Amino acid sequence: MLNKTKFLKIFILIILIVLIIIAGFYIVQEFKNKELKEQGILISKPWIEVVSTYVFKKDPQTKEIISELKSGDELNSGDFIETNENGLANIYFTDGSVIRLDKNTSLIIEESSFNPQTRSLRVKIGLKLGRVWSRVIQLITADSFWEVKTSNVVATVRGTAFVVEHQKEKSSLWVMAGKIETKALNPETKKEIEETKTIVKEDEILEIKKEDIEKLKEEPRRLIVKEIPKEILENDWVKQNKEADNQLLERVEKIRQELKDEKKEFKEEELEKKEELEKRVRIKLKEEVIEKIKGPIEFQEIKPEIKSIEPKEELKIKELPKELPEFKKINKRKLELPIIDELSKEAESKIQPIPRPKDLKVVISTEKDIFNEGDIFSLKALLIMDDSSQKDVTRECQWQILGKIGTMEFPGSFRARLDSSVSELGEAPGQIICAWTDPETGQAFLGSTAIIKVRAKIEFETETRG
Repeated sequence: MLNKTKFLKIFILIILIVLIIIAGFYIVQEFKNKELKEQGILISKPWIEVVSTYVFKKDPQTKEIISELKSGDELNSGDFIETNENGLANIYFTDGSVIRLDKNTSLIIEESSFNPQTRSLRVKIGLKLGRVWSRVIQLITADSFWEVKTSNVVATVRGTAFVVEHQKEKSSLWVMAGKIETKALNPETKKEIEETKTIVKEDEILEIKKEDIEKLKEEPRRLIVKEIPKEILENDWVKQNKEADNQLLERVEKIRQELKDEKKEFKEEELEKKEELEKRVRIKLKEEVIEKIKGPIEFQEIKPEIKSIEPKEELKIKELPKELPEFKKINKRKLELPIIDELSKEAESKIQPIPRPKDLKVVISTEKDIFNEGDIFSLKALLIMDDSSQKDVTRECQWQILGKIGTMEFPGSFRARLDSSVSELGEAPGQIICAWTDPETGQAFLGSTAIIKVRAKIEFETETRG
């Protein structure tokens, strides 16, 4: 009995010691995190600039819209970002590097972390569809990396400008500055095929298709690299991004020089340390970008210059003659009416009539009238005015769907999806309508698409027989 009591006391003592150690660990960790926050050393999040709407954050699994992104929104690892046919966006990282999303592009931020204390940047982007331009400023530390991958290729860089495009199971990589390391990716195992490691240099392009992967799995070899075609280099999107890169690099260099020249706020010996200089460059660059995307627009007040007019000659007042000439009496009624009529006609001719709404029509972005479940397409609501002009009221409209054929993800975007009550039929017809009310007159207008059909998604089941 005594031994049992002694054993129980020892056991309780051990549990208490373990609990104290665990509690101590969390207290120390919390203290370290607090200290890091004060020094600005905790991992900084990337943030987005929406150049053109629409840009969305979606659920990676269901692809349902979580929110429409606005300039300045912070992003996290695991976020699924998508632009539609009008959307353009830039994602900025703490070191100044940027990835630019073209229209109809979707990607997932698999990893994004930066530690100013060690100057370590770690970025992994999974490109699902579309095209992105990466401008990596400089990856200084050995454990830093910037990786963009598709379903069949992965590109890793240390400081360069390059494009990755993925359409219909075909990936293309273009290097605009520096060089990148590429490897083919096995879509089934998600593993890199090491023997395919290839360096792509400036002004070179690499293209890889699904059928190429099957051959590379059997006979691994280096990937084929070619010179970038002239039509790609002369593409407007490429030219715009090159210009944006030049402006970014010039700004980074200017910030560095401004900080080196600054003597009042910082000690000269501190700025001589590369770590301190780079840290201040990052902070300054982030402040400038945020000011650009969030800052108020300043208007300059224009004050008219008033000059005094001095008479050149002294005015002389003449005396009126004592006898005034006789004037015939004029019928004021006869004089005034023609003048007033003439003036009113002239005024009416100068006043432009305000266009009034006459009709509302709905335009679909595709000519198809039969869709499969999961298809997404855009719509526009156009208000037809009485002067034949058109006004886009897509966002102001109240959208409704006649028939159980799908849902409106947001104003102007339809996703085909059959309701369970009609999915067994295989397909169902329906219409998309929008209603708009004139805020001035209260008159209601209704527009609709033609009849469309949505087909059920067919899932094949394989039967195994013994």
